[in-house]
Amino acid sequence: NNLGFALFQIGQKDEAITHLRQALQINPHDGKRENNLGFALFQIGQKDEAIIHFQRVLQISPDDASAHDILGRALLQVGRESESIVEFQKTLQINPRQPEIQNTLAWVLATAPLAPLRDGRRAVELAEQANQTARGENPLFLRSLAAAYAEAGRFDDAVRIAQRARELALTAGQSGLVGHLN
Repeated sequence: NNLGFALFQIGQKDEAITHLRQALQINPHDGKRENNLGFALFQIGQKDEAIIHFQRVLQISPDDASAHDILGRALLQVGRESESIVEFQKTLQINPRQPEIQNTLAWVLATAPLAPLRDGRRAVELAEQANQTARGENPLFLRSLAAAYAEAGRFDDAVRIAQRARELALTAGQSGLVGHLN
């Protein structure tokens, strides 16, 4: 397990995953080994298999906020938004003061492709909390707040916040983000 983790850290990902799989075969009920393999698979884009390993981590340690978070991110990336919302909510139940998770959940609740998953009021609440922590200086958090305001029907606020996010991204030289804010 340690060798696999170290190999992954230095970029030898295929060999790392081989060792992480072997470590898990030796002790198949070790949440840390499941977590390490799941994280490695997530990082190389094997989201479906990563999901399985994070679900196993949570069977072993149901209060592992990090596992709920990464499982939520993997579910979101494979288009399973409703399940990702549940995982992000569990993450915040365990550790309520995580602005990155608040922001991610706000974004999903504001932009989910299926209308029944969207909740503008809750998205605004979460995005405002995340932005308060970031003192209104994080363009990504502001982008989520603008989306939340739009979903909640607060269009003037949405435009004002989106413009602020764009200005911050331009000032910070984040040209890739600026395109997402137009």
